[in-house]
Amino acid sequence: MYPNLNAARKAKNISNKQIANAWGKPYTTACDILNGKSSMLYQDAVTLKRVFFPEYDFDWLFNKSVDIA
Repeated sequence: MYPNLNAARKAKNISNKQIANAWGKPYTTACDILNGKSSMLYQDAVTLKRVFFPEYDFDWLFNKSVDIA
């Protein structure tokens, strides 16, 4: 769903459980959002960037296409 986000998560070893905790949501809800089964709220994206990925550009992180640059 978000290939750049997934790549950044893998590089930093960020788990679905860590994200669920940061969002204050159940694990299964976080998994559904991260797997594209549910929509990600803007505030959830802001929280991810602020807590886990401050060094990444917001638009790049949440781009739905692969950025090979």
